[in-house]
Amino acid sequence: MKNIKCIKYINYIKFYKILSVLLVIVMTSGIVIACGGNTANDNGGGWYNYINAKSILTDVIFSENYAGDTGGGLSIRGSSLSKSPSFIMANAVVSGNTANNRGGGIFISYNNATVITRVVIANNQTITGGGGGIYSHNSAPTLTNVLLAGNYSSENGGGIYIYTFASSSSLTKLTNVTVTGNLASSGGGIYRDSSYLTQIRNSIIWGNSTQIVGSPTVTNCIVQGGYTGTGNTMEDPLFVDLRPDTDAPTDEGDYRVESESPAINAGDYDYYPDTWVKWTENISETMITREEYDQWVLPYLLYDISGGSRVKGGTIDIGAYEY
Repeated sequence: MKNIKCIKYINYIKFYKILSVLLVIVMTSGIVIACGGNTANDNGGGWYNYINAKSILTDVIFSENYAGDTGGGLSIRGSSLSKSPSFIMANAVVSGNTANNRGGGIFISYNNATVITRVVIANNQTITGGGGGIYSHNSAPTLTNVLLAGNYSSENGGGIYIYTFASSSSLTKLTNVTVTGNLASSGGGIYRDSSYLTQIRNSIIWGNSTQIVGSPTVTNCIVQGGYTGTGNTMEDPLFVDLRPDTDAPTDEGDYRVESESPAINAGDYDYYPDTWVKWTENISETMITREEYDQWVLPYLLYDISGGSRVKGGTIDIGAYEY
């Protein structure tokens, strides 16, 4: 692996407070990786996961990377769902990355086996394409306890751009995700450029340039301006420090909630993917094994994005943070 650079530790003081990340270098499959300040002419400024490859990354930060095409921080690419790479990332930060085209933070393509858990995706941007935080193309990623904040797209999908082709039998799932302070020409928070299979549950979509474009299934969420779906509300979630979307790209803000927030004890735990059976529902052709999910995902699901217990007071909260 060429052009590996050490991370500038001073840049991550604020993210220690958000995520309690303790390591900036990880051991994965015997390879020690650093993930800051790299440049790729094409895809994957910090990390490139290709056909049938398997990566499990924990306790890592991807920052200040650049890609000339897709995936400023990371690019996870298959050529078809039968040649889909396997990717797990947990307890991580993806911040300050830039893609010339799509996926400022993360680009995912032809993949039914991407699991992103307890990850801050903030302050990323695209120059000419969509998906400031994440661009998901013909894929079905699972995001749980994720903060998508302060990302910028020059086109659509400041927080996340989702394109899922109608022949897929897999679901894109966002559960206990906070999407806020993102900026784009359309779909500042979430842009869904398809007509099929996206579920958003127990999540907060608030304070983006626009909240949701497209028609995902949204259930038990807080959405600014309201959104059709069971259990949704448009009450202010009362963030500690909401930054305006016009600040994007930025890593400022504090998206924990105040004591009177309607997010507290308002989630539905049945949606939380804390078992293999829950996660594999509507997921096809995954290369991730049950043993890998149990070892590398489930332990992190015990905690919210800040490192506190995921459930307090008997009921799960809405959003990435537990009060």
